[in-house]
Amino acid sequence: MNLLTNGRVITRDEGGKGYYEKGAVAYEGTKIVEVGEEAALRAKYPQAEIIDARGGVIMPAFINAHTHIYSALARGLSIVGNNPTNFYEVLDGTWWAMDRKLTLEGSRASADALYIDCIKQGVTTIFDHHASYYDIPGSLDDIAEGATSLGVRASLCYEVSDRDGEKKRMESIEENERFILRAQKDDSDMLKGMMGLHASFTVSDKTLRECNERRHGVGFHVHCAEGPGDVLDALAKYGKRIINRFYDIADGKIRYDGININHIKKADLRHSLGIVLQDVNLFTGTVMDNIRYGKLDATDEECIAAAKLANAHDFITRLPDGYNTDIGEGGNTLSTGEKQLLSFARALLADPRIFVLDEATSSVDTVTEQLIQNAIEKVMTGRTSFIIAHRLSTIRCADVILVVHDGKIIESGTHRSLMSAHGPYYRLYTRQYREEQTKSMMD
Repeated sequence: MNLLTNGRVITRDEGGKGYYEKGAVAYEGTKIVEVGEEAALRAKYPQAEIIDARGGVIMPAFINAHTHIYSALARGLSIVGNNPTNFYEVLDGTWWAMDRKLTLEGSRASADALYIDCIKQGVTTIFDHHASYYDIPGSLDDIAEGATSLGVRASLCYEVSDRDGEKKRMESIEENERFILRAQKDDSDMLKGMMGLHASFTVSDKTLRECNERRHGVGFHVHCAEGPGDVLDALAKYGKRIINRFYDIADGKIRYDGININHIKKADLRHSLGIVLQDVNLFTGTVMDNIRYGKLDATDEECIAAAKLANAHDFITRLPDGYNTDIGEGGNTLSTGEKQLLSFARALLADPRIFVLDEATSSVDTVTEQLIQNAIEKVMTGRTSFIIAHRLSTIRCADVILVVHDGKIIESGTHRSLMSAHGPYYRLYTRQYREEQTKSMMD
């Protein structure tokens, strides 16, 4: 038993008080036995070997959640003739230029420099994102050996990228997979492996899929975005933000008329969707302007026809200037129900093949709900409609109702079959019906 004394102890112990001005830590081998006041621990463990902290701070170690071992020996150095003016030029002219020359010996030297620096700063666990495109195979073993020899806990991966061609891309995927399997056999709890990816703008969908298939249950370590250009690249190439790209590589597929949606142009897919949300986005301008956002080249007559189909025409004609009424910022001159009807008209104007109504009636009164319900029944013919609702009266006419609880489908069927089953849907529906009846009687 050892007793580290004469220290100011900071602890995250749930049972402790967080800070001991005259604290001590009792430990045996690699396990902390107790943390507390020095006097109390000296009395409790009189046979313990005393180690003097000399008034220093004793606290839990830090975790470095993202670092690059390959850069450790190059801090503060510059490359002659390289004068970057933006972040991409820093990458291409400095970091990538350096990792393309890094040998296995250089990787190990950089690793040792970083581990020693970590220990000096109180860091005992690191998550490294390694790249040494000159020497890839075996590079994670070299930097793991340095961690093991110095007692640093390490989660390691190789930074997969398409930037240096097919051969290097495959070598980096294989290096990740090999080390992941090695780490899974290691029972020391000091080494872990992850699947490393550089960043969205240097990783293709093909590479994402291959990495997902070969990660053996571990997570990804990736730069979500190295700058605004990374986000713009993802939007331009894939029609989605960076994090959303990871949903594409999960198990399963979404098919549209039998076609995987990943094989459909995002612009075409979006043009086929009409979406009405619980929180309506309206813009400063007239009623007509806001409806026309659904189809910018629509005529006034087409906008009015969509409003009639959405059961919005009557309230619009009662406004001071009808369709030319200015609705203010965010539609602040309209009621919640009027905003929702206007949003519905805008979606109808685009004449989408698929409708998505996400809690579209949850914030409206029963009169407006009925107007929307009547409109839904009219426009559902010949279209696919997804209606997400807690107010179950909205979905009675649906061909199939899916009851979801804690992310899982627990019932499915028509309104009639689910009511006959006397399950969760039946209980929800009857409870809502009673509440609405009680409210109606009180009104």
